[in-house]
Amino acid sequence: MKFNRTKNATRTFFFGLLTKLITILFPFIIRTIIIYKLGAEYVGLTSLFTSVLQILNVSELGISSAISFCLYKPIAEDDKKSINALIALMKKLYKIIGCVILGTGLIIIPFLKHFISGTYPESVNIYILYIIYLLNAVVSYFGYAYKSILFEAYQKGDVNHKILAIVEVLKYIMQIIVLICFANYYWFAALLPFSSILVTIITEIDSKKQFPEIEPKGVVSEELKIIIRKKVLFLSAHSIAATLTNSIDNIVISSSLGLIATAIYGNYFYIFSSITSIIVILFRAIKPVVGNSIYSDSTEKKDELFGAIQFLIYWIAIWTSTSLLCLYQPFMKVWVGDAYVLGISSVMMIVLYYYSNIIKLSYSNIYIDAAGLWDKTLLRQIAVAIINLVLDVTLVNKFGIAGIVFASFFATALIGLPLDVIVTYKYILEKDTKSGLLNTGLQFIIATCICMISYFICSNISINNVYINIFINVIICCVVPNLTLFLMYRNSYYFKFLLEHINSLIKRNRYISN
Repeated sequence: MKFNRTKNATRTFFFGLLTKLITILFPFIIRTIIIYKLGAEYVGLTSLFTSVLQILNVSELGISSAISFCLYKPIAEDDKKSINALIALMKKLYKIIGCVILGTGLIIIPFLKHFISGTYPESVNIYILYIIYLLNAVVSYFGYAYKSILFEAYQKGDVNHKILAIVEVLKYIMQIIVLICFANYYWFAALLPFSSILVTIITEIDSKKQFPEIEPKGVVSEELKIIIRKKVLFLSAHSIAATLTNSIDNIVISSSLGLIATAIYGNYFYIFSSITSIIVILFRAIKPVVGNSIYSDSTEKKDELFGAIQFLIYWIAIWTSTSLLCLYQPFMKVWVGDAYVLGISSVMMIVLYYYSNIIKLSYSNIYIDAAGLWDKTLLRQIAVAIINLVLDVTLVNKFGIAGIVFASFFATALIGLPLDVIVTYKYILEKDTKSGLLNTGLQFIIATCICMISYFICSNISINNVYINIFINVIICCVVPNLTLFLMYRNSYYFKFLLEHINSLIKRNRYISN
């Protein structure tokens, strides 16, 4: 089966971006309402429970990624029998995962208080609240969430985004009403599992309309079962380690420094993760294109696609890193006040962690995932998780939040990123790994210089009016990094390659609209 790669990737990214903007803007409003109406401890409590359940969830143990990888070939060959069998297997596995998460989550209940240092809101029963969050984590597995993989595999990821956008808007509006009118945190939390159930129901209805010939039936061949077991084995361990890396920070902060510190770090990480999640939408849109390219393109074509993708992500990473460095502090002062602002050293460390994480994800989420090379990166992910946890526990009491962020940066930039570069160059591109590492190091130096120049300019322009100051910083962040990169790379092959594809896409859209 042939796909229009550019059109599908663009459509998926556009609707993914729209959905993500909704799931960033509304939670920002809700987070603000909770801070000012209920208190920062409630925000810290939410961050803690979310982190605990993310560890339990372990990113579906990598089941969806493994099945998605196995779907590329039968979809390309229009093999409905194999597709049906894979969907049936995924349905069965999702039920098992749901039971495991529910059982493990219930076992944790007696130990909840040990995750919180100091006090928590007296008006809240943390056990009831935790059970609500636990139900939200498992309901999708017992519903029709497994059907969403069809839209992703058929390069119709925009359908998943549309469904999520509609349900999320309804949920957020109801949550805002509940908080403002009743200030009831239980009702606010109860809307979470309700919306998750609604998403799975709509996904089932839409999947039957678009793929009426695909049903969860049949048995996967023994040959494919061996492949799936192998992939899931590595992916489950991989996902556990990755989730520990991403979620352990809030748990360590909460158990060592308390809920207020968790809320402060959570505010910064909310911005961090929001921008990252928008960029990951681009990665998800590109991944099926790369997966198709790996199986159908020549080495020259694959190299060309890789270079163009990495150049685009490198540009985006520098621009967004610069914006974070220059806008974090003034924005936080306006949003939550001086009492909830971190020191500039912590902010710089967050930005370094952000940049290295984006570049690392560009390798792991696009190329390594598309090629199914999770076995090659398992030891790397385990090492990152262990180092991050050890440094978190070692540094948190002496350096506080700054120590937590340094641990994440060190594990990501010096362990995770280099090993992902090596795997991508060695096994997918079949190129010299040294050139990849040197290029990544050079890009990091250039990115650091551009960020610091922009920050220096912003720091030396001081206006008494904070809003005018933010506006000026925004202009500097838009002009300095983009103009610098344009002057540096305007004559490069990949800049011209991307410009040509963007122009052709614009012309095609104009033609269609006319």
